[in-house]
Amino acid sequence: MARLPHILVVDDQHSIRLMLESGLSLSGFRVSCARNGAEALAAASTEEFDAVISDDLHMPDGDGLTMVQN
Repeated sequence: MARLPHILVVDDQHSIRLMLESGLSLSGFRVSCARNGAEALAAASTEEFDAVISDDLHMPDGDGLTMVQN
């Protein structure tokens, strides 16, 4: 059985995370979510992701650009 691509969704707004998680899951992706840069970095240290989606440049505990650079 093929492995589903794993996507990390990072956004400080619950409604945005939920919308992206639902849509991506229905499209056949495995999805994890984080509320901020710190949570995203913690998730990335224990799991492997095929892609990260973050539309926030300013979030609590780190911005989107810093998170991606790490």
